[in-house]
Formats: sequence, structure tokens, C-alpha cells
Amino acid sequence: MNWQEPLGNVLIVDDNSEFQHAASGLARLSNCVPFPATTLQEARRLTRDENFDLILIDLNLPDGNGLDLLDDIDLTAHGQIVVVTGHPTVESAVRAVATPVVEYLVKPLGPGVLSGLLERAHVRAQLRQTEQTGGLGDMIGQSAPMQELSPKVHPPTMLTSAQSTTPHPSEG
Repeated sequence: MNWQEPLGNVLIVDDNSEFQHAASGLARLSNCVPFPATTLQEARRLTRDENFDLILIDLNLPDGNGLDLLDDIDLTAHGQIVVVTGHPTVESAVRAVATPVVEYLVKPLGPGVLSGLLERAHVRAQLRQTEQTGGLGDMIGQSAPMQELSPKVHPPTMLTSAQSTTPHPSEG
């Protein structure tokens, strides 16, 4: 069988090359595919083309505030959104709380914090694959034997208007 573990898609919006490099490496180790973006413009383009299980957003980017990205994307198409900043302010924290941001983290991050976020992204990717394939991964429909076996394992259930699943009171 040619089953492949689903990989979480992670958008890393940060103009700090050291953070990009470290977060991308940790993402790969966590069964995730990193998509680096150093500007809002790059992040907007990537979010039009891909759905992400995790979006890490820095606040201070060369072309604006990272939270502005949230005004431009379909929030339902993406998973967790996390602010990661080296320059926290009360104003940015208040703005983040008013959005679907799930975490507001201050750099430098401990590796355990980022690892936990990436693990949740990987789990979301697994759930996404399960939803897309009807609950059995990519097994269903992949081979002739599976095509033959599927109806036997999951026979169709049909009730007609004359049938009832509730016993009659006299039947006890």
C-alpha cells in the first residue's frame, strides 16, 4: 500500500532569517511543510494558493503589521493563527485578542512551545485527510480488492417508510 503520512502546512511570516530557519527546520522535524514569507505581500499570495494548518505571524514586517494579514484571508480555510513577536505591545495584544489568534508569544521561544504548535498542525493535517477520504485514510478506492471489500464492510443501510427502528410497545 502506498499510504503517506499527511504533512501539516505551516506558514511562517517573519522577516528574521534566523527565526525563519529555526522554525522551518523544526517544522520539517514535526512532519510539517514550512512556507516562509518575509513580507505581508508574500504571505497574502501564499494564503491565496494554499490552506495552512498553522500560521505564525510576526508583527513588525517590512510592509506592515502582520495582523493585517487576517483582514485579507478566509479565516475558516486555515488552522491555528499564532502571533510571534520580539516587540510586544499592549496595543498589539489587544488587537490580537479581538481576532482568532490562539496564542500571542514573545521571542525568543522555547523549543517546546513551537514543537507543541507544530504537533497540533500535524494532527490537524491528519484530521483534514480523514475528512477528505471518508474516514479510512487513502485506502478506500485505491485498489480493486478494496473496491470489492468496501461494500461488504460498510453495507448500505436503508429504511423504508414501512420500517421502524423503534419497537412497538407490545413488542417490549
